[in-house]
Amino acid sequence: NYSTLNHNYKLQINKNESLYDQVFESKTNTEERKDDEEGITTVRKIYPTSERMKFVYRKNKEVIFKDLIANRDVVVKEEEINFNWKLNKETKKIGSYNCKKATTSFRGRNYTAWYAEEIATTTGPAKFYGLPGLILEIYDADKVFHIKVKKINLKSSNVNFSKKVDWIKKSKKIDLKEYIKQKSNEREEEINEINSKLGKDEPRYKLEDSPKSQDIEIYKK
Repeated sequence: NYSTLNHNYKLQINKNESLYDQVFESKTNTEERKDDEEGITTVRKIYPTSERMKFVYRKNKEVIFKDLIANRDVVVKEEEINFNWKLNKETKKIGSYNCKKATTSFRGRNYTAWYAEEIATTTGPAKFYGLPGLILEIYDADKVFHIKVKKINLKSSNVNFSKKVDWIKKSKKIDLKEYIKQKSNEREEEINEINSKLGKDEPRYKLEDSPKSQDIEIYKK
């Protein structure tokens, strides 16, 4: 069994770009806890500053996202993603919006999305986009990943990202191939960091002692 982590994100959209970034309601440091099937808990401190927040920034066909690997920030640039959406006639209401269903497979998971055609944009939360309306809810078949809108503000038509993403554009970036490589070594890196802080006579942790977590995107090795 895995613990559930709830996070708040804000999606801002203008004509040419979008920013989906993490929002911290608390100004103090928080902890993210993960429990593995053997009851071992991993604790990771999260620092509520804009530079530490995860985000997905999109401009035209370019996608830039930030993640934490072994509590180390990485900014990744990847090319346009083709989701090959399959549109469905099924509908449901989310808030006051009549939404239509679409499905896709993306990096090892099968997703269902609900989008509102009356909000004219092809953008969506996280990396998802390409539907004829704003995605208000999306989840995978195993419910490992689930996003649902809480509030919509359509009044601010001219969103300026320049101040918020200036440091993103200037930051050092790696490509997706390098990100996958670093991600695959994350658990080993975390174990090495823990062992480096132990006393001389204290027993060392091994890789098999580290709890396994479920990644949202499953990459082929």
